[in-house]
Parts: sequence; C-alpha cells; structure tokens
Amino acid sequence: MTTSPLPHQIPVSWQLKLLRRGFRLIYFFSSRLAGWLAFRLFCTPRRQPFSPQELSVISSAKRRNVSHGDKTLAVYTWGDGDKTVLLLHGWESNAARLQKFILPLTSQGFRVVGFDAPAHGNSSGRQINVRDYKAAIKRVMEDLGNVYAVVGHSFGGNAALLMLSEEKNLQVEKIVTIGSPSDVRFLIDMFAQVLQLPDGMTADICKTIIHKFGKPLEYYEASNAVKSLKTSGLVIHDRKDEVVPFSNAEAIAANWQTATLVATDGLGHRNVARNADVIHTVAQFLKHEN
Repeated sequence: MTTSPLPHQIPVSWQLKLLRRGFRLIYFFSSRLAGWLAFRLFCTPRRQPFSPQELSVISSAKRRNVSHGDKTLAVYTWGDGDKTVLLLHGWESNAARLQKFILPLTSQGFRVVGFDAPAHGNSSGRQINVRDYKAAIKRVMEDLGNVYAVVGHSFGGNAALLMLSEEKNLQVEKIVTIGSPSDVRFLIDMFAQVLQLPDGMTADICKTIIHKFGKPLEYYEASNAVKSLKTSGLVIHDRKDEVVPFSNAEAIAANWQTATLVATDGLGHRNVARNADVIHTVAQFLKHEN
C-alpha cells in the first residue's frame, strides 16, 4: 500500500476521465476485480524525469547500485563525514529533490546519502507500496552500516517511522519527518475521490490491502508505530499542507514521546522541504548531541 497521497486538485485530463468510466464499468461486473485493479494503480507511481538541476546534483555524488531482491537501488553519497544522514524522498520523487539539505549537512561534517526508492528515479521496478519502501530502507541501511540519522519527506518519512519501529537492530539516533502522512484510510479515501470510484469500492481496496499483506490497516498507521520509538525526533509539517493535512503530524507527535512538533505556515507540502529556515532547523537538530 502506498502511503503518499495524490493532490487534492489535479487537472481532469481525458486519461483521468477514461479511468473513472472504466472503473465504474468494471465495478458493475465485479467489485472484487475493480478493487484489485484500483490497488494496482494505487501502487504505481508515475516515474518523473530528472530536471537538469537534479541531474547536476546526481552527477556530483558518488553513485553506486545496491541489489535489493530482484531490483536495483540507485544510491548517492555526498561528503565523507563519520556520521551518515540518510535522506528519503516522497512519492513520485527522487533523491535529488532533497538537494537543499546536502550542502548544509555536509558542511557540518556529515556524510549525506540518498537513494531512489523502487519504481522511482534511477532505481528499477514499476510498483511500490509502503512495505516495499520499508524493505528498501532497511536494505540500504544494512549496506551503509551505522546510520546516525534519517530525514524523510512525505512517503519517505512514513516508511521510515514504520520500519524503524519494527527493526530494533537498525536504530538511529535521530529521525526527522517532513510533511509525512499517518492516516492510511484518508489516503485511500483521497485516491477514491480523485478517481470518483463507486460507493463501496474503498472498502474493496482496503480488503485487498489486508488480504495481500496479512495485516490490519491500523498496523500501517505511523501514529501507532511511533508509540514504541525512543529515538529523538522532529516532526515538521505545514499547517496549510494541501496534500497531507496537518492533523497527521499532530497525531504522530502526540504518540511519539521523544519528538518535537514544528509547525510552519504557508509553505505547503513540497516547499516545506526546500525552505531555508526549515533546513536550518533540521541541521541544528542533527548537529546537537542528545
């Protein structure tokens, strides 16, 4: 299951209109098939090309590939400090999108590492769900060895919280989430709204998820997962986030006893991860010892 949402407002293209009509037709004949197909679409990101600036950022890194099952993960390293900070991008993004963090962190002596999630950037694969992203994070962290801190935007932050709450042998000293979702059901509801899926189809998607992964939806709630975390955390979220409502951050922070909630105002979902003040706050948080 993916845990990064689609925007509230998107252009109504002819492709989207066709998808909406197609799902209504399929649902008429088989709700189960329609639910399965919707889940497949839910887990299929559009692979966005690198911009010229992103290509420049990638070319400045030490790049290598890390095998991950039948996939290959593109891993990038900037700096050579003793402490490693792992950057995790969001849905339909890539490692270079968090480029604003690289210089402030490497100048503080950190080694900064990012990687393209499966089905994103230069990594292989066509689909991804939160279980896949969790496994990819685990694989990269095991390959890196000791990781000091994790900084995750949106889907990346959510997957990091879920993975680190489970893998007690892969602990880090600090975790930062930026605009990360917690509420799984809201993401499914948003997806259903964008596609104007028939009434009842949301329940079919949920059933597909539960059947495929063998876990209740509550298992994938970051606000539940953080209850077991003792790691020092920073939860950054914009009050006017147009993609992931601020209430998601409040739910995570309320249950994460060792985390601090930092609210911004007017930056939105994407610019919050590019804002100079936010990046300074993160850099200072990572710099200071607990």
